[in-house]
This record gives sequence, C-alpha cells and structure tokens, in this order.
Amino acid sequence: MNQTIIFKRGDTFSLQATVNGEDITSWAIQSQIRDNAGTLISELVVTKTDPANGEYTIAHPSSTSTFPLKLLYCDIQYTVGGVISSTETFRIEVIEDITR
Repeated sequence: MNQTIIFKRGDTFSLQATVNGEDITSWAIQSQIRDNAGTLISELVVTKTDPANGEYTIAHPSSTSTFPLKLLYCDIQYTVGGVISSTETFRIEVIEDITR
C-alpha cells in the first residue's frame, strides 16, 4: 500500500479515476471502504463519466459525518469478461473536520 489519502470527516467523498484510456463501457466496477477489522464503512457508487476513455468516479452516496476517525482501506475491483482484478489497496486517513 503506497498511497494514503487524507480525508476530513463530513466532506464529500468522491475520487476521479482513469483506466489508461481503456474503453470501460462493458466493465463492472465496484469499490468499498473497510476498516482494519474488515467492517464495511461504505459501498461506493461508481459512475462512468467517459467510459470510452476509461474515466469514472467513485463516491460515497451520502454524508460522511459518521465515518470513524481512523485509517480505512479501499480498492477498486474490475470485472471484464468474467475475469476479476483489483487495484492496489490504498489507505484513507479520516481526520476531524474543523469547520462544521
């Protein structure tokens, strides 16, 4: 795990991603956020923004005000023609928001 995203609880959680210009129109894409014990924190919503060019977003569908203040883990899973592969796991460090 090489990447850690610092995220303030209560902010909108949305990340943009690109799959190297691949056409992802027919791909199934899933993503979840879990804690170290494996507890599901969020089932992220995937929106293909420009599928012909491999662009999509992953986002938490509602308020993040209940996200725990700790290190969380996430990856993105692709299913293409029955083959499942996942990205490297990345960390999300959830910290307290000062302005509420």
